[in-house]
Amino acid sequence: MTKALFFLSLLLLFSGITSGQNKINGIVFLDINKNGKKDSTEKGLRNISVSNGDTIVMTDKNGKFSFPLEGGISIFPILPSNYRMSFSSIGNACFKYIGYSPVDEKSEDIIFPVNKIIPEDNFRIGAVGDIQVGDREEINYANQTIIPELASRSDLAFNIFLGDLVNDESALFPELESMLKNVASSVWTVYGNHDRVAPGNNQDKAYNEYFGASHYAFNYGEVHFIVLNNVWSDGTRKYEGRITDQQLRFVNNDLALVPKSKLVVICQHIPMVYTKNKDQLLAMLEKRGQRVLFLSGHTHQVSRHQLGENIDELVVGASCGNWWVGEKDWQGIPTALMQCGAPRNYFVVDFSKDKYSFSFKGIGLDENRQMDIWVAGQDSLDCRIAGFSEYKRNEVIANIYGGGDSTRVRLKIGNGLWIPMKKMLLTAPNVSRLSAMNKIGNYPSGFSRKAALRNSPSSHIWVGYLPAEIINGVQKIQIEANDKFFHAEGIRFLNFPSAKQ
Repeated sequence: MTKALFFLSLLLLFSGITSGQNKINGIVFLDINKNGKKDSTEKGLRNISVSNGDTIVMTDKNGKFSFPLEGGISIFPILPSNYRMSFSSIGNACFKYIGYSPVDEKSEDIIFPVNKIIPEDNFRIGAVGDIQVGDREEINYANQTIIPELASRSDLAFNIFLGDLVNDESALFPELESMLKNVASSVWTVYGNHDRVAPGNNQDKAYNEYFGASHYAFNYGEVHFIVLNNVWSDGTRKYEGRITDQQLRFVNNDLALVPKSKLVVICQHIPMVYTKNKDQLLAMLEKRGQRVLFLSGHTHQVSRHQLGENIDELVVGASCGNWWVGEKDWQGIPTALMQCGAPRNYFVVDFSKDKYSFSFKGIGLDENRQMDIWVAGQDSLDCRIAGFSEYKRNEVIANIYGGGDSTRVRLKIGNGLWIPMKKMLLTAPNVSRLSAMNKIGNYPSGFSRKAALRNSPSSHIWVGYLPAEIINGVQKIQIEANDKFFHAEGIRFLNFPSAKQ
């Protein structure tokens, strides 16, 4: 062999090796001893869906898969309900993020160790809006409120945090990750606009490095969950709600493998109702005809929206409330009442095959506290609040935190007849009161931050009127709210003075 031919052969040999290694290779296997490593006796799982956030492939008979090597993507399995990842309590943190310069990945195989579990047909989850910690003081607020509450709940199959984990402080991701690992049940996270590193072209890079993927899918029980990143930016600090073409392809590829009888839950940060190109996704879902629930955060208010015949959206509010501001309570925690009049909260969502229902959960409040009830003329302070004088005496305003357009609300006094209440766009009375206290300087007191509350309406206010013939003395008022997804009851006792008083 001549010298030139030898070098040509050598070049082809190395070229072939490089070409063969320009792939992302991996295996999904049953981690029998739960050590997170692939032992020689542990077998791969066949026919498991794996995605790069665009296309989906199935593992071969040995549990192996491969994708073309490219940077800035995440690789993740879409496990059936009877399997789960074995080495992290944060579900998407188990996924493999490939950096934008993926040189080291050429010689490394990805392993996804999984365990077998018994799937549940009926289960409940926590849907948690913006925790949005911006410094260690706010981490302390979260560690005294939402985190211990979730850590003490054994009834939730998992919690999904719907974006804005931090407030423009990606350096807090390690502490936030540590906090979430203390929650009793497993956690999934969503990417929010305040989780970005902006400006820049790769604004989700830091998030993906800690939390694995900003869009993905998984199964639990008889429900299929899809998580989207609908925070779109042109590279500046500006952003809008938009779904990329890549994610639309991913959803289409993913749903092709999901039976139409299954309920689909789609989670994203910015509400779908405010997403610019939502019609593309909704048309895809309408064509399939299956029931879909959207869960979202972002607005720091609770609201509900009907997006199609079988497509509904629940905007869950915020666990930080009105951005951790407002008058501090006796524990030194900001009240942070939201603009819609709801307290800091999350939602509990119950699933039974393709059906679901939900309830509002005020953080630190009894689970039955689903509303507040205000009655004109009952509080002597109210006569000092601008706007309250327009209400008739004994007019009842109920703020039903989880209510929507389809909710029917009624009230009754004592053992009287039920009286229907009317849904109206009004500022929540508690918001009006706090706003007035801010204006006259009563709030905030020292070491508290002013809550940015405005006289803008809440989407879940109902108004009713008490009967003119009311028996004197203390009476019980009951309010009941119902629709096919939500039920709430509330009571308040009122004092009706006699004519002699």
